[in-house]
Amino acid sequence: MEALTVTGAVFAGIGALLFVAGILITRANRRFARGAARAPGHITGVRWRAIGPQGDTTMTGFPELRFTLPDGRVIETVARSGTTLQAMREGQAVTVLYDPADPARAQVGKGAATMVGVAFLAIGGIAVLLGAALIAAGVALEDALPAVIHS
Repeated sequence: MEALTVTGAVFAGIGALLFVAGILITRANRRFARGAARAPGHITGVRWRAIGPQGDTTMTGFPELRFTLPDGRVIETVARSGTTLQAMREGQAVTVLYDPADPARAQVGKGAATMVGVAFLAIGGIAVLLGAALIAAGVALEDALPAVIHS
């Protein structure tokens, strides 16, 4: 039926956009990680911010990090990526990835930033598959209806 086909196309389109966003996020995080230096550090707190359009926000936690550079300078900054998971605890020891040219640009190693890209890829892929199934069902029903009507 036409409604199934249109709904499937919408799901597939949105899924494709989410999948592409996941690829871009994952590539950006990998690029950052490749050029980043690593240092042991600690989470000193979590700043929670409402992220998203008004009326549809999600509380996202951005860890406050403290780590020491090889030259002895202590850096305190807020991570460049956050998470909705409450797995971050004040005092928790973490590996910090930071930009050597700008140590304030930092994130927790292997954590929220990686999971965001993976989540977009997974949700986008599922939406594309669901959309394709709806399109196939709509086409199959359209093909079957004339045979049913004429019998």
